[in-house]
Amino acid sequence: MTILDAANDFLMSGGGKTASFPEIGTVVRGTVLNAEPRQQRDFTTGELKFWDDGKPMMELVVTLQTKDSDPDDESDDGVRALYAKANMLKAIKEAVRPHGGIAIGGDLAVKYTGDGEQKKRGFNPPKLYKAQYEPPAKTVNLDDSNDLF
Repeated sequence: MTILDAANDFLMSGGGKTASFPEIGTVVRGTVLNAEPRQQRDFTTGELKFWDDGKPMMELVVTLQTKDSDPDDESDDGVRALYAKANMLKAIKEAVRPHGGIAIGGDLAVKYTGDGEQKKRGFNPPKLYKAQYEPPAKTVNLDDSNDLF
């Protein structure tokens, strides 16, 4: 990555809203704009999270261009961020693995399919997800100077 690429990534990042899954059956789908691993942060304090052994707790942040938008928010461009960890990350991994990974321009859909077993009293049960992925279409440029036949 060049310095210019890093600068453009910084300038173009941010914005958008977090994708939400308020009820079983909710689907978030869109075209992948970006996907990057990040260290998780504590929801309350904003502090970086670590495992007991000191290793950082990671998540995959996937930015999607969706067709969803809030009609009460003129600035809502439909960009949504998926913060994939635990069961959502597992579902996305299963969906992209046959395609060799996730790519910009691919289409990703994630569905909240149900709740898992509640392991700790006072905590919500973990959400379960299913994901589907279609890689971006490959184009072949066959102009006269590159004729392969």
